[in-house]
Amino acid sequence: MILKKETLKKLICEGKARYTNGTEENSIVHNDGFDFVAVDRLDKMRIDHYESLKEKQVLNASNMGKLGGSKKSDAKASSSRANGKKGGRPKKG
Repeated sequence: MILKKETLKKLICEGKARYTNGTEENSIVHNDGFDFVAVDRLDKMRIDHYESLKEKQVLNASNMGKLGGSKKSDAKASSSRANGKKGGRPKKG
């Protein structure tokens, strides 16, 4: 999810989140010309992002979906393994 920078900074201070790669500078994710900072949400078991932009850029649903799907996490890996044990992705048709 894309959240406000202030919201995620507050969660980091409260210990409910942390920068994905240790620091804000190391956690920047580049995606189709957009820069975001990736933050691990410890309370929700997901990765959220906030815009790290010097100038305002327009976000669309496609870019936000790509950003969320491109990040690897322990939660995604474990859910993929669980789905694989159930037979994996259903066949089309």
